[in-house]
Amino acid sequence: MLLMLCLPDKYGGIGLEYPNLNANIPRDDSVGHVTHFESMRPDLGWPGPRVAIEYDGGNHSDFGVRAVDARRIQDYQVLGWKAFPATFADARGQGAFNRFAWHIVEALDPTGERGIVDGMARLMRDAAFLERQARLLAVLLPKGSECTPNDPVSRG
Repeated sequence: MLLMLCLPDKYGGIGLEYPNLNANIPRDDSVGHVTHFESMRPDLGWPGPRVAIEYDGGNHSDFGVRAVDARRIQDYQVLGWKAFPATFADARGQGAFNRFAWHIVEALDPTGERGIVDGMARLMRDAAFLERQARLLAVLLPKGSECTPNDPVSRG
């Protein structure tokens, strides 16, 4: 996911700025009484626009783990962050990835002032880029890459 989002478009990535990886987001004392966690550590986080991606692997289909995940998303919202859970399904195909990435791009550039949304829109119309992106995805997730048995995608 990180490489697909952040590599330059000449390599098939979207070209977003690199996020912080598992960086601590301290809990704001003014909202500490309504949050579940002392601090948050998003898998990928852009602190300026307050955007987080949390990768939910196969073990996240368990009811207890899903409940913790839901509380984590609630805490991001309380802290003023937009949080996006990501699963294998969001990266296993070009269309799925681009739909997921579009949400991230819109969250990173909600007013369009930074030009990120327009840039991604241009990439999605560029056949040469889409070919590079497909090659990158094939390298990162070669044929035979499957969902884990616990991943909800593999059951449907």
